[in-house]
Amino acid sequence: MPAPSTAKWPRPKSEDEWEDMVLDAMRLRWRDPNAERNGRRGQRQNGVDVFGRIGASWVAAQAKNTDTLSEADAKAEISKAEGFQPPLLDFYLVICGPRDATFQEFIRLLSAEQVSRGSFRVHVLFFDDVCQELAGSAALVQKYWAGFLALSALLDALPRALTGPVLDTETAFARVEELEEFKALGDHVEAISDGNVHAQIRIEGTPQLDAARGTLDRAWHLAIGESHAGHVTTLCRVAVDVDSGSLSFYSLSRDRWLSRNEWLQTDDLWWLQ
Repeated sequence: MPAPSTAKWPRPKSEDEWEDMVLDAMRLRWRDPNAERNGRRGQRQNGVDVFGRIGASWVAAQAKNTDTLSEADAKAEISKAEGFQPPLLDFYLVICGPRDATFQEFIRLLSAEQVSRGSFRVHVLFFDDVCQELAGSAALVQKYWAGFLALSALLDALPRALTGPVLDTETAFARVEELEEFKALGDHVEAISDGNVHAQIRIEGTPQLDAARGTLDRAWHLAIGESHAGHVTTLCRVAVDVDSGSLSFYSLSRDRWLSRNEWLQTDDLWWLQ
């Protein structure tokens, strides 16, 4: 399982969750546990979602739950923030997308222009920056990614249960269900649903021993899901190579099997809490 500071974390499920993540990250960055969200939706916010202090100076951030932000939109948000009171020392645009060197340069130049006319400095942060801040707190990692951590632990444990001499389906199923990591995932799912939802494992394919080594045909095919009242939600499909224990993941968004690292780059993990 990847270390918290290097993991590829699932993206937030909503704009509201992204603002919560930004608030917690900025509390750490600013060393201000009293930083707070600015008002509520529908109120005039002067381009500020989160505000706090660094020493005696006021600082603020705008959380953008988008992959990118245009230069025009950035300028518009900065213009709004100039109306925030008391005046700001620093203003952060926090974008829920990958780092962009071109946009970083644009913000650096814009910040220099702002400072030259006596206004606040401007900074840009991206999803990975927020994750790095949150990864420094075990409590915050659990707050946002407990489900991801539980699933990662189970995935790491699957080869231990399924590699080696080919088992019959009933024995393979029992071995997975007996894993402490599967029980931990089940405990998490039940805890966040008040006991109304349960973790589920399905075996959708068995290894074909006459298939070439290293192929998907020579693997256990599993579906890990949640059992709700009246329906089942499949969370991920994974193939466990019976010889090496290597894992492959079916990506619904890309409609093909991927390596674990490739799978973690997709949007297939949005549901994990």
